[in-house]
Amino acid sequence: MHLKAQAIGRLGQKPKKVSTKGGTEFVVLSLATTQYRGKERGNETTWVDVTIFNDIRCKFILDYAKKGQMLFVEGEPSARAYEGKDGSPKASLSITVGRFEGDVKILSGKDEGEAGDDAESEPRTTKKAPLSDELDDELNDIPGW
Repeated sequence: MHLKAQAIGRLGQKPKKVSTKGGTEFVVLSLATTQYRGKERGNETTWVDVTIFNDIRCKFILDYAKKGQMLFVEGEPSARAYEGKDGSPKASLSITVGRFEGDVKILSGKDEGEAGDDAESEPRTTKKAPLSDELDDELNDIPGW
């Protein structure tokens, strides 16, 4: 059996490219997901650590994703329990987008639908990522695509 998780949230910081000693390159990022818990509890934010191993998606995220943008992530989930500095129990949630499974999409531009510091200035235009011929060629090389 295979377990899959999906998350939609805002990118907490600029994605980072990481390389292992063996030469494997991947991208890591943090996603803030917010859920409304009622009038008394308000909004609750859960941070999800995301690791991306798919080369095409890594390049796309590094080229186009910016802090604050809304992202969709699908991949294999994992959770870990640990003890915080104050001794209280803590947990972390992560999603791994593998080389051949999972997905990452940019859903919106930063501050879309929200009033930012420059709310009175000219409206922002969102730069859309082109689907290049190079990407089409790479996708066509994948069996079954």
